Amino acid sequence: MLGIGAGVVIPLASVTGEASVVSNEGLEDFERLTAGWSHMNSVEAFLDLVLLLCFVVGIAFFHTVKSRKRTLDREAHVARKTETEVDSTLQQQHRDASPMSRRSASSEKKAGNGGSPTSTKVDDSHRRYNKQILSCKSFEEVLEIVAIAGSVLNEVNLATAIHRIAKYAKKEAGSVRNSPHWKRFLQRIDASCSRFAAQGLANTMWALATLRIDAAAERAMMDKLCDACLAQIMSFSPQALTNVAWALATLEMDHPALISAIKDRCLESFDSFNQQDFANAAWSLGSLGSFDEGAAKAICSRVLPLLSSFKPQELTNLFWAFAVSKIRDEELMEAVRRVIDADVQAFSSQCLSVLAWSFAKLGSEQDPVCSRLVCGAISRIRFFNPRELSKLLWALATMQHRNDELLDLAASVTAKLADQFSPSELSNAMWAFANFKFSTS
Repeated sequence: MLGIGAGVVIPLASVTGEASVVSNEGLEDFERLTAGWSHMNSVEAFLDLVLLLCFVVGIAFFHTVKSRKRTLDREAHVARKTETEVDSTLQQQHRDASPMSRRSASSEKKAGNGGSPTSTKVDDSHRRYNKQILSCKSFEEVLEIVAIAGSVLNEVNLATAIHRIAKYAKKEAGSVRNSPHWKRFLQRIDASCSRFAAQGLANTMWALATLRIDAAAERAMMDKLCDACLAQIMSFSPQALTNVAWALATLEMDHPALISAIKDRCLESFDSFNQQDFANAAWSLGSLGSFDEGAAKAICSRVLPLLSSFKPQELTNLFWAFAVSKIRDEELMEAVRRVIDADVQAFSSQCLSVLAWSFAKLGSEQDPVCSRLVCGAISRIRFFNPRELSKLLWALATMQHRNDELLDLAASVTAKLADQFSPSELSNAMWAFANFKFSTS
């Protein structure tokens, strides 16, 4: 006898029919058992595989969550740090703008009251609103907070809110102006702007210009803002000063007293200006018609050593101010040529067209810089819009610099964008082609 399995016995010596039957039944039982074991092993292997996969997925998920948490913690830390810094600055502006409150608090302290609890509570409320405004992710959220808070907001909150709205809605100015809360918000600014600190005024002016507010329709409010800026002109930092100048130029505001004060203050502050400040001041004063020989000479003496470090847009804005004011400075022109020659590919299509226009307005003919400007324009021709292209063609024709490769490309772009040209742009482009005796057909 050979024992197999559990209780299954197969007689080896038996040759009888009965024994044979018993033997066959034993074999069938054995086959069923081995099949069962095989099945059980397959199930166990499958379950092991599932468990292994679950383990791997769990580990991966854990690391993903942990990594995401670290990222969120870092972002939250940066956001808290930024909000704290901004809030601290704005609160300082509020204190600077409220001398009566400062004297009142000082008097209370001297009297032994230690300050007013009510005043502290209001300040905490303003800080809380400021943090809510800074945490908003869209201009709609900011306007909603302003609408809900109403008259509770102080001038620091209002300045923060308008700056935040402009930051989020640079390309959606129309949507902001159509908001049901916008008109009421402007009324709040109108009523409070005389109490704004210098930085708050600069931020508000910048924001209103960025949103392309209708200065004529809001003339009363804009005049109040300008008067408030004039009263605090000595408190403006270089950046704040140039931001106000930029806003006046962008909105085409005519406030002679403020414009004159800004120019004088710029002349006094040039030693603390950086490249962007110089460019913005020159562009703004040039746009306002207040960039004269005195300002030009003062700027040139300071920017010439720094010109190679100017960004392309800054250099373009600076040089444009000289051109639009018809102030030709040979030393500056030569320095600009060197910067263009060194890296013309760094200049955008807008910069290339404005620089060409500026050289043409300053009376340059057959200027060697034209070859480099044309080289840059050819490589960027697909980026030119109708205004830029017509300005470039006019400038090259005025300076009598012909380049057939550029003219071929420009003719193709002009034909493609013909319906987008304004009458004056199309007229300038056609005049240039005619001047070169170049057929566009």
